[in-house]
Amino acid sequence: MKTIKISIQDENTLVLQEDGHKGDLIDLKSIHEIDIDKSTIRNVVNSIKMDKFNEELKKEKEAMKRESQLELQLKEQEIISKSKVDISKKDQEIIALNSKMETIAKQIESDVKLKAMEEKQKIEEEFRQKLSAKDTEISEIKNKKEIEEEKVRSAEKALVSFKEMRSKMSTKMFGESLELHCENEFNKIRSIAFPNAKFGKDNTISATGSKGDYIYRELDENGNEILSIMFEMKNEEDKTATKHKNKDFFKELDKDRKEKDCEFAVLVSLLEKDNEYYDDIVTVHEYLNMYSIRPQHFITIIGFLRQGSLKSLQLQKQIKFLKNQNI
Repeated sequence: MKTIKISIQDENTLVLQEDGHKGDLIDLKSIHEIDIDKSTIRNVVNSIKMDKFNEELKKEKEAMKRESQLELQLKEQEIISKSKVDISKKDQEIIALNSKMETIAKQIESDVKLKAMEEKQKIEEEFRQKLSAKDTEISEIKNKKEIEEEKVRSAEKALVSFKEMRSKMSTKMFGESLELHCENEFNKIRSIAFPNAKFGKDNTISATGSKGDYIYRELDENGNEILSIMFEMKNEEDKTATKHKNKDFFKELDKDRKEKDCEFAVLVSLLEKDNEYYDDIVTVHEYLNMYSIRPQHFITIIGFLRQGSLKSLQLQKQIKFLKNQNI
């Protein structure tokens, strides 16, 4: 390496004064001041510097552009990569959500089917129960119907038999059968319900030539009368020309009650069969302590009057006791 002297030919041209090689240095001091215009050199230097600056600037711009492009590419790649990751995560979340939804849907479907099956079984069971209850009800209705039909048949047979019996009996015999019925009913429970009572035919004719059918009398342990009833039994044959009414016998019954010193009077009657008024225990308001009954109420009326008399007797004893206390 050596230092080479040069001279300036013009503002654009330098002339080597010596042979030179690559790497040799140019000695600017060797240029004589008279041979060079300093402004020209300055311009040359500035031109060289400007070219170098522009070249460096261009390189820097290109480098910055490449760097910016690289950064953009990296940023884009990063965004794309991140987006792919996010998309992958979202896809996985969607897959998981779809799977969960399918599971829930299957569970709901299973629950709905189970619920529907339970409801169906419940409805079927309720229907079977109602059907069974209805069958039972129908069976009971049929049984009741058969029982009622049997009762009707029995009643019809009894009615036919009763009519046949009545057709063979006289009016007097029919009345005696009613008396016998009442007497038998009383004797069935005499020892249990009425141990101190007497029930028998009234065979004593009064001063007016009258007598009743039966008299009931009951005394307590001290011989005091608890209850007394005059009974009259009345019935008539359907073919009898004269049709009597119950009221036809009230006056005579009241007279018999008084003459035989009885507290109550009861007409046991099968008269006026079609009059429902007399199917129950009827109080005869026109006469004192008088009742009209059907034969089926015979024992009932005795028990009813007896209970009332016992209460009255008990009340009398209490009043007497209180009076004695006051004395």
